[in-house]
Amino acid sequence: AKGGSHGMASAQRMNLLQRVEELQAEVATLKRNYARREQEHQVELAEQRNKLIAGGAEAFATVGTGGNQGGNLGGSMLGGSVRGPERADVQQVRVECQRELDHMKERFAAESVSHEKTIERLVAEARSHEAEIEQLVKEKEELTRELIQVK
Repeated sequence: AKGGSHGMASAQRMNLLQRVEELQAEVATLKRNYARREQEHQVELAEQRNKLIAGGAEAFATVGTGGNQGGNLGGSMLGGSVRGPERADVQQVRVECQRELDHMKERFAAESVSHEKTIERLVAEARSHEAEIEQLVKEKEELTRELIQVK
C-alpha cells in the first residue's frame, strides 16, 4: 500500500513542479511583454512630445509670419503694423493654434493615463502569478516533507 501512495505523491509532485515551471515561464513572458510595452510607451511619449513641440513651433511660425493668411497679412506683420480685420485674422490663428495645442495636450494626457492603467494591470497580473508560484512552492515543500515521511 505504501508503494501506491508513494507513486501518487510522486506524480502529484511532478505535476506541481511542471506547473511551477509553466508559471515561471508565464511570469517571464509577462515581464518581457511589460518591458516591451514600457519601451513602446516611452517611444510613443517621445513622439507625442515631439509632435506637440513641432505643432507649437508651427503654430507660432504661422502666427509670426501670417502663414496661410496670405501675403498682405504676412507683409503687414513684417512691417510691424497690423490693423483692423488683419489683427482679427492673427487673433483667430492664435486662438486656433492654442485650441489645437490644448487638444493635443488633452489627448496626450488621456493616452498616458490609459498606458499607466495597462501597466498597473500588467503589474497586478504579474503579482498574482508570483503569489500563485509562492503558493505552489509551499505546496511542493509540504509534499516533499510528506514524501520524506513516507520513505
